[in-house]
Amino acid sequence: MPLITLLDYLQIVGNKGGTGCLKVCGGDGRTGEIFLEDGEIVYASVPDMTSGLHTVAVMSVWEPVTVEWDEEAKPPARPFRAAVPEVLMRMAVVVDEGGEGVRHLRKELESIGTSELPRGSRNRHWCLELVNTVRQGLRFALDKSEVRVGRGRGNDITILHPSISRSHCMFVVTGDTLRVLDLGSSNGTMVDGGPVTEAVLRSGAEVRLGKCRFRLAYEECDIDRPTTPVLVFGSEKHATEKTVLPEI
Repeated sequence: MPLITLLDYLQIVGNKGGTGCLKVCGGDGRTGEIFLEDGEIVYASVPDMTSGLHTVAVMSVWEPVTVEWDEEAKPPARPFRAAVPEVLMRMAVVVDEGGEGVRHLRKELESIGTSELPRGSRNRHWCLELVNTVRQGLRFALDKSEVRVGRGRGNDITILHPSISRSHCMFVVTGDTLRVLDLGSSNGTMVDGGPVTEAVLRSGAEVRLGKCRFRLAYEECDIDRPTTPVLVFGSEKHATEKTVLPEI
């Protein structure tokens, strides 16, 4: 069996909507706990450290590490609720962009689970729906005159997937008309199976950015344009396969 990391276990349990505790033990005897309820992290701690989401990052670099899943274990407290993809996404952003270590990562993670994002209003506008990867069904509103998409933090929609460039493409909205412009991406922008540098889009078209496929629609929809990066896991091949927690 291939080596399973702590982050692999965390993603698997999050995808399964599990409730319980990941008990983590490092090779030097250090221990920690990550409690989840319905697939969301509600408590994480390492002895002799302040409890919080940043301890997940601390445990993730222990090597070697063993992980034990205790089904239905109850946390001692519930100071926050944080979706696993968002936690892993914030960690990935810091690593990808060369952050300032654990202090920077702790600051990034402290903002998760502390407030509700404002909901979008139900308006008729262009939107992208992800149709592959394990995040299929995720929708993005193109609710500005220019919406930049890429892997870098400065984009309007940031998608952390290795096939997407830091600045991948830009959608330009003019009235009811939508155009897409490729921004010199490494893996290209494709519309209905053909590569484009610039194209006028229609509702129902398929837009492919790297290996991520989207369906385009112009309709009334109650969705938000994310202000934080979205971590897209997996591939089209495994998009609908049920993930099973491996046994140690």
